Parts: sequence; C-alpha cells; structure tokens
Amino acid sequence: LNVEVVNGSLQLGKYNSVSSNAAVASRDASYTDLDFTSFYDDTNWRITAIKQNGFRGNTYVTSFVAPDVVTVNQYSLAGLSSLPNMVLSQNVKTLAAYAFEKNSLMTNFYPQTMNNITIIRTAVFDGCTGLSETLSFPEATAIENSAFRNCSNLKGVSVPNVTSIGSQSFRSCSRIVGDVEFPEVKFVGESSFQYCNKITKFSFPNATTVGNNAFYPCTAVTNFYLPKAVSLGNHSFRDCKKLGDITLSADISSIGSYAFSTCSSLSNIFPRVFDSLSTVNQQCFYNCGSLKGTLSFPNVTVIGTSAFHSAAVEELILNDKITSFGSEAFRNCAFTNIVPQKFPELTSSGDNAFNGASKLVANFEFPLVKILRGFRGAAKLQSLKAPNALSIASEAFKSCASLKLVEFSASLTNISGN
Repeated sequence: LNVEVVNGSLQLGKYNSVSSNAAVASRDASYTDLDFTSFYDDTNWRITAIKQNGFRGNTYVTSFVAPDVVTVNQYSLAGLSSLPNMVLSQNVKTLAAYAFEKNSLMTNFYPQTMNNITIIRTAVFDGCTGLSETLSFPEATAIENSAFRNCSNLKGVSVPNVTSIGSQSFRSCSRIVGDVEFPEVKFVGESSFQYCNKITKFSFPNATTVGNNAFYPCTAVTNFYLPKAVSLGNHSFRDCKKLGDITLSADISSIGSYAFSTCSSLSNIFPRVFDSLSTVNQQCFYNCGSLKGTLSFPNVTVIGTSAFHSAAVEELILNDKITSFGSEAFRNCAFTNIVPQKFPELTSSGDNAFNGASKLVANFEFPLVKILRGFRGAAKLQSLKAPNALSIASEAFKSCASLKLVEFSASLTNISGN
C-alpha cells in the first residue's frame, strides 16, 4: 500500500518500489506546521520517503518534523523559504540533489550526524544561509558540486573519508573558521572554497589536483599543505594575501595562470626547484612581493605574460631551451641574477619583458629578429648581443644606464624614436 498526503487527504493505492512498511509524503500547500511524529501510531504506517518535488516551493511551511523519513528525493523539500525547523530520521540514508536548496531560514536541522550518507549530492544544502551547525558525514566518500554553496553561517563539515570535493561545494561558506583538514581528498574542484574568508589553514595531505579558482580569494589563510599536489588550476590561490607558506609536490607538473597572483605575503614555497614544469603561465607569481631567494625551472621553455611581474625573487635559474618570454614577464622584478644569460632558442620576447628590472646585472645573448621595448629601466643591463636583430623599437633601452655593448645584425633596417 502507498499512503500519500495530498492536499490534506490520505489516499491508498498500490506501491511496489519500496518495502511494505513505507509511505511517501507528497506536497501539501495548506499547512504551516507539518509534524508526522504520531503518524505511525495513528495509521500503523511509517512515512519513510518524500516524493521528488513533494513540498518544493511551499512558502507556508514553518516546521517539518518527520522522524521516520530516511529518503529525501530531488527538490522534495527545496525552496521552503519560511522554514526554520527540519527533523528527519537519525538513520537518514539518502539526501538527493537539491533536496533542501534555498531553505534560507532553516536554522535547526536534525540529524547533525548522518552515518548512512555515502555521497553528499549536488546542491543539497545550497543557499541554506541560516544553517549554523556543524554537520558530520562519517561515511561519505564524495561531495558533489555546490553541496554547501552559500551556507554563509555554516560552522563546519566533518568528512573524514571524502576523496573528492566538487566545484563550488563550499563557496562562500564564510563562517567556517580556523584550521581545516581533509585527510583523504585527492581532488579539489573549481571554486570549491572560493570566498571562505575565515579559514586560516588548509591541509590536504593526499590531494593531487586543485581546480581553477579553488581558493580564490581566501583572504585569511596563512598556510597550505598539499604535499602530493601535481596540478594547480588557474587562479587557484589568487589574492590569498596572507598566505605565507605552501607545500606542494616536488613533482608538480602544472601551475595555472594567476595561480599565486597577488599572494603578497608568500615567502616560503616548496619546492624551489620545479623539475617537471614546462611552462610558467601568465601572472603565475605576479606581485609575490615577499617571495625571495632562488627559484629554478630547469625544463621550462615558455615564460608567460607577467609571470614574475613585481616578484621579490632574487635569483632565477632557467635553461637554454627557453623559446618565449611573454610581455612584462620580468617587469619590476627584484632579482639580481638570471641563469643562463644566453638563450639560443629564444624566438619571442614581449613588450616590457625586463622593464624596470633595475637590479638585474646581465649580459644577454638572444637570436631575436625584433627588439621590442623590452629593457626600459633595466639600469644594470651591461650588454645585449642580438646578431639577428633587424629592428629596434622605440624606448627599447631607455634608462639602461650601465649598457656598454649592443650588437645587432649588419642588415638592421629600423631603429624607432627615443
């Protein structure tokens, strides 16, 4: 038999998909306080599941108490914008995608520990801005996209066995504070912790992949521990302005554009030698004004636009296989030395590549055909040999006060003004 609550009346019928000791509650827009505590005593039936879309969008319900419900289907209790109180079975086993989406006033949720949930589904608590508890999922192994997005008062989530965190899963959870550890997580999705601005330390001892925007910007974080991370997405740590220390894998092979852009407090990074990188992407270390010492990239062939713009790195070790320096790649860098200084494979050096690198003592040799405005303000540049150069841009060597030797092609055809 199937017992449904439909428009305030009970209906009986065949029900074959659930055990006989089960019933499904459907939508009822006429009640405000729905309490099914005595339903079994009254009928000898237990309401154990809520139909898909069952009470979706019901703006009248202020309390929902169903202590026998173990299955909440998609959207079934979503959009209850007047509801502060939600009680389900302590043995709840299924919370489907979007189950409680946009229940913005839901402040009391029971149970807070859900031992039988194995997957935290897409957007299940998305937009529950009033939810202020710490929720525990001891057996969950995955968090899907947007699961807790915009839960701006959520104090924390305990998921000791989760191995993957979906995109935007904790985005704008701005009340989670202190140190956060995910011991088994291997994959951190896009924007998963974006705008979590009160977390001070993240620890992912087994994570290998960090998605785009994952922690952009977590303005309070000071420490990241990712000793197995081999891939960082674009903007992954951008604008984490208090980040001082980060540990990555020695075998890291991909760091996305803007990954550490404007991490102005970053002073300690491991590794310092990036053997497995082939490209330093656009604005990767832009404005890392505390990152001093030496960085080494023995196998990199491309340096992207503004990759080290305004970085505090004092020595940069590259290799003679470099093919491209992007525009402003080293602009206003603090380094005094770059190794090597002869780049026989270099085919492109963008505008302002070394502009303002005023401390760099260098004697460069490039096979470039065009010399752009690459060295303005490189006050300690001593020489440049470019035997293939056919043109020199305006202001190419402006304020290069230490320049003693310049060599170009005998077929040089153009020298622009200034």
